[in-house]
Amino acid sequence: MKRREAGFARSSVVLLLGALALLGGLAWWLLRDDRPGGGGPRVEVPRVDTPAPLAPVAEAEGITPTRELAPTPVVPVVAVADELDARPAPESFTRELSGLHGRLVEADGTPVPNLKVELLQLELDLVMASFEGGFADPPKRFSEPIVATTKARADGVFELHDVQSTPIMVLGIDLGGGRATAQLVEASFTRGATVDLGDIVLPPHVTFTGKLEDAEGAPLAGARLRVLPQLPWPIPPQALQVGVQDIRSDCAALIAVDPVRTVMAMPAPLRFLFDRLPLPTTRTEADGTFRVAGIPAGLVTVLVDHPGHLGLVRGPIPTGRRAEQDIGTLRLPEGRTVSGRVVAGEQPLAGARLYVGATLPIGQIFGVGEDGMVAIGQPAGPTAADGTFSLGGLPENGEVVCALQRQAGDPWQLFGPFPADTAITLELPPATTLNVAIQDGKQQPVRGAELRFVEVTPVNELPFLFKPAELKGRVTEVEPGRYVVRELPIGEWRVLARAPGYGIGAEQVTLPAEGATTVLTLGGAVSLSVQVTDAAAQPIDYALVTALSTFQGAHVMPFTAARTDPEGKATLAALPIASPLALRVVHPGYARGYLKISSEELLANAPVVVALARGGDLVGRVQTQGAPPPKPLMLLLESRDDIDNVPESEMPHFGLTQADGTFAVRHLTPGRWRYMVFARFLSAGPLDLVKRIAADNEPEPLAEGEFEIAEGQETTLEIEALPDVPMVPARLFGEVRVAGERIAGAQIQVAGRRWENAESDAQGAFAIESLRPGRYTVTVHRMSEHGRSLIHQESILLGSGEQRELRVDAQMSAFPVVVLQPDGAPAEGATLSTHIQSEGDDQSSTVSFGGGGTRTDAEGRATLELLPKRFSLVASHQEFGRTKVEIDAARPPDEPLVVTLLAGVPIAGRVEVAGWRPDPNAEREEIQLYLSPIEGDGVPDEGFDRWFQLEAEKLTFELKNGVGGRWRAMLWISNSGSMRQLEFDVPAGGATDLVLRFDSN
Repeated sequence: MKRREAGFARSSVVLLLGALALLGGLAWWLLRDDRPGGGGPRVEVPRVDTPAPLAPVAEAEGITPTRELAPTPVVPVVAVADELDARPAPESFTRELSGLHGRLVEADGTPVPNLKVELLQLELDLVMASFEGGFADPPKRFSEPIVATTKARADGVFELHDVQSTPIMVLGIDLGGGRATAQLVEASFTRGATVDLGDIVLPPHVTFTGKLEDAEGAPLAGARLRVLPQLPWPIPPQALQVGVQDIRSDCAALIAVDPVRTVMAMPAPLRFLFDRLPLPTTRTEADGTFRVAGIPAGLVTVLVDHPGHLGLVRGPIPTGRRAEQDIGTLRLPEGRTVSGRVVAGEQPLAGARLYVGATLPIGQIFGVGEDGMVAIGQPAGPTAADGTFSLGGLPENGEVVCALQRQAGDPWQLFGPFPADTAITLELPPATTLNVAIQDGKQQPVRGAELRFVEVTPVNELPFLFKPAELKGRVTEVEPGRYVVRELPIGEWRVLARAPGYGIGAEQVTLPAEGATTVLTLGGAVSLSVQVTDAAAQPIDYALVTALSTFQGAHVMPFTAARTDPEGKATLAALPIASPLALRVVHPGYARGYLKISSEELLANAPVVVALARGGDLVGRVQTQGAPPPKPLMLLLESRDDIDNVPESEMPHFGLTQADGTFAVRHLTPGRWRYMVFARFLSAGPLDLVKRIAADNEPEPLAEGEFEIAEGQETTLEIEALPDVPMVPARLFGEVRVAGERIAGAQIQVAGRRWENAESDAQGAFAIESLRPGRYTVTVHRMSEHGRSLIHQESILLGSGEQRELRVDAQMSAFPVVVLQPDGAPAEGATLSTHIQSEGDDQSSTVSFGGGGTRTDAEGRATLELLPKRFSLVASHQEFGRTKVEIDAARPPDEPLVVTLLAGVPIAGRVEVAGWRPDPNAEREEIQLYLSPIEGDGVPDEGFDRWFQLEAEKLTFELKNGVGGRWRAMLWISNSGSMRQLEFDVPAGGATDLVLRFDSN
């Protein structure tokens, strides 16, 4: 049952992902997969005692090294990008690439020429990458969504070449132009071949013309007009109130909502997509005139923006039936102009970068409290030689908020709010000197280190959104291993350091006005040699090998990457030891490869071999009532073999049927898969997708099932699909009885891709209206003095418009049970849960009002109300162990069944966290440990989950009544903001000296 629910969640997310992608948002849905790092032993870098305090150093403006230092090579921050692009791809790589072609046409079949066509990849790497812990910029392969670009010919035909396919690819048509639209590519790419998408029909449209002037009536050139089609819901006034029309890709969100105070600019991939939203778009000419095509019929809203002016919203405007409509002259208001000056003490600060915005009524709109402050920051820098700045086009209402970056690479700092009519002077906040001693594990100084700085805030826990500050020119090595950081703002900082030959070290520092001293210990550098081969042990050239790590956070993300050489070898340098690590290997000729690497394997300094599989092919035919479907259908394929900590392993694959119903999806990873057949609902334009989502009109699968893929083999499926006909809601109705007696208040749940519930009335009758056609599991429970009992369960398939009657008349029997403690005394409060043996889903048939199970009374007695089936009965108790017995409810015993609880086994030990120590300045630091058995006989160990509140000084735990087997441990430290997890084994007799070693993050 859990598998089905997971599949539904993923396929539903696919629909949402498609809509967001087509509207310019990127795969933020992967953050739903917030699974912490996996388990296994971890190797810690030894901590060392803090050395003697640094000797006093000169004033920040005049620091010089105490003696001449020999030059020390420093790893370039762009080394990874240079290496990946250092040589052209060999023929063995390029011959495996794919192509794509199709034809753009109007609804009447007329070709549409000269439109730009782009193929975009939507991968997690685009937003979730922290290369070398923030010390390096991501290579182009990890930061640019665009895969290929071309232009349609005079006959509307377009061709895209040299495509390395990814699971989610979007075809963008005239993005940033008047006919802007996009759609998900449902076709399956084939290596070395070109996929034919056929005719892509652009929706009917009209054209708007007009002129744009400024507030004085002068033509305004270069302004952007976007036309927002009518949505299924009206644009909320709040959206216009907060100035959605003024949001541009170069803006930033200025946020001060307790406890978050930060500046959020769009990551580069999102800026790229934001400027390519699939909305009809144009820019005004030199004389202010504009012409924008591609506008769908109906009510539309025109959004206009231009730097230095206040954005304009005009609409809703009816398009009418004319092919071209002049909407007249639009005037862009000047808005408010804000001027100010930036000073450092008495001196003006030139060249500083600024965002300036007006506060929004967020408290009233979104309910974040009156103290919350949010503004859309418009770029207003750099400051002039005298430190002045000026920016027009701000809203007339709201106070002024400013964000300041002293120079590129510095942290952003928020100022304000300032009253609207006040002359603004931004004075750099207090800054001071931080002394940093960097040493190795033997307390020897480390020379030539690079330092980075991250302000400690909840938002900065997402390292892929906020690159650490560099403080260019203000970090000086005054003597070997001793560094002075000048003009670092006072506050809480996480200081990162790395050096050639070493890994990355980090410490959290509280920096007061008088300055501070800290010590960073760097572990030794660990390089991993990787050999990539095929199944015959032959080397694979130009494969992309990526180290995926949870360094600095709970999300798995790329840390570094390299390509293999002609011998199939690649080296990944300076890998973090104390974080879970996995290798991902990609080559267009093979299925993606994954391999988890333990800390011991890293330290062994031995080459790791990754053998890539060619994969297998899925081929077959879809038929509807014995004939090919009248139009192509979409196949959605999901892997059933989850790869721990690799969210992208759940990305779906797609395929299309041909005219004769046949299909082929090549090169799937060997393993278990699930297929679903749908009408081509994802090939719709963005507006149609949004309307479908808003109407909860995701289609039901026309067919679904499972299959296996074997390496190098074809798997053939013959699929019988339901007809793709308009949906007519179905209805389920009936009555519920037990032993002929009508049951009031019975709970009827209908579960499939959606869930519906009903309750029987006084006559035992129920009805569930407007069910979407599809397959459902119907479950009926009733509440009684014996608890919540399952009285019926069956699977049904509802056809379009079907009226299905369900009459339930269950024969139940009372099954008395007595539960005893290990010493024979009655076990009060024991939990009894039953599981039908004949049901593959191991469905619990009796659960308590709170979901835990039926409870015994003071004499250890309870009565279960059961169907006449065979059950597994599990008795458990908070203070003892548990016992499992098999029972046949079709033959209730004459006397109560006596179940004696087994004595639990002790589970005790301590927790260790690599690189963590209690924060002496924290007002409150909660440390919670959660233990749960996860294996054994497959029956849920109800009542055995335990939470422990740990003391920071001891970090010990004790459980008296555990069970032997596999357990999961999860650790939460409040001030670190992330959950850690691992798995461990408990011997049958228990264990009292366990050491649970968690990663640093």
